[in-house]
Amino acid sequence: MVRKKSTKPYHLELRDRAVRLVREQERAHALRSVAIRSVAEKVGCSGETLRLGMRQDERDAGQRGSGAASRARSARV
Repeated sequence: MVRKKSTKPYHLELRDRAVRLVREQERAHALRSVAIRSVAEKVGCSGETLRLGMRQDERDAGQRGSGAASRARSARV
């Protein structure tokens, strides 16, 4: 049995700061992914971790549905 390497989660303050930096950098970059990569390198996390943090922040702010449940709900309408 192979176990996945677990990592400690980042503090919420770091996530909030990184998300804020991405939002500021989006104006300077043509693509959100470029802004995410740029900020991820600066704060020391992976781009994927920051992308997921961005999605969570959007869900917390009510700008994004909860994933599969919201897709199923919109498919029924």
